[in-house]
Amino acid sequence: MIKNILFIKMTMVLFVLTACTVNTQESDDVQGMLEVVTVDIFIPETIPSQEEVMLQIKVNQGDEDVEDAQDVEFEIWKHHERDEGEMIAGVHQGEGIYQITHTFKKDGIYFVQTHVTARDMHVMPTKQIIVGDVSEEELESLKDDAVQTESGGPGHH
Repeated sequence: MIKNILFIKMTMVLFVLTACTVNTQESDDVQGMLEVVTVDIFIPETIPSQEEVMLQIKVNQGDEDVEDAQDVEFEIWKHHERDEGEMIAGVHQGEGIYQITHTFKKDGIYFVQTHVTARDMHVMPTKQIIVGDVSEEELESLKDDAVQTESGGPGHH
């Protein structure tokens, strides 16, 4: 009889310890999942045309550099010419940095959108760049597009 009671108590203690351990692991997993992957784009706002420039991003999850992104691509297109844009695979440099080099052949307003897939998340930040000399007309066109987009009209997607 004493052996049965001892066996039941030991079983209960093991069950409680196992339940506590599982709960802690789930809590750590949930906390880790709450950290989103962030991408900072390091590109000058103005660039000369016909010169090779380095375009970089830094990928983080919380305070941790992401060294294991599954896919990093830079999409580059000239304003109003997204269909003629190009995708260039980023090269991992370490410390969460991924980069490409690119030569913008014509003056104008460009957009660089990075497509980063890392740790089951996909992030696509975009940055506008002015390359070479841009006319007032082009700048006004950009402002008009922004107003149309805000009001629900046609615009950049």
